Amino acid sequence: MLTISPTSDAEFITSLSRRIQDWLIQRNSLQQIVLSSVETNGYIVQNHAFVFTHSSLGSIGSVFLEPLPKHLVETWKLVHIDKQTLFLSKLMLEPSLIGSSSKPDTPSFGSQMIQCILNANAGIPIVLDCWDGNTSLRRFYERHGFKLHGIFEETDQKSNESWNIAVYVHENRG
Repeated sequence: MLTISPTSDAEFITSLSRRIQDWLIQRNSLQQIVLSSVETNGYIVQNHAFVFTHSSLGSIGSVFLEPLPKHLVETWKLVHIDKQTLFLSKLMLEPSLIGSSSKPDTPSFGSQMIQCILNANAGIPIVLDCWDGNTSLRRFYERHGFKLHGIFEETDQKSNESWNIAVYVHENRG
């Protein structure tokens, strides 16, 4: 089940981001996902933070969903996008549950999370991005109906390092 996060979920989301970061480091990923309490609370206050709960496991993941920022529309050349489009970021699942499901012959927890997001926002397009080099994550999104919109270079203003990100769109017509 996907629910809007109350402020009491801030510690769960922040600590989940640290567990995910540890999991990514163990896999030699360069992705950075750690969230501060201030950042998490900012999303919660704006009703953009959501938590996934499982009937027997409790809270198992979280995601941020917000209106697609205008600067991304321009940067990613998303001129055809509906004004109600959502931007999905920081999709996180407990590392111990990644790639697994609660029962044989049922979708993985990650697949259930994506389907829950799509169902809860039926009729509203969703945009997301991920590091271009993460082929398994890209395939995961593609299996769930996200279509590659384009590959774009992103640059860290502090370090001047750059990398490519893949931008995906799901029309989510319900």
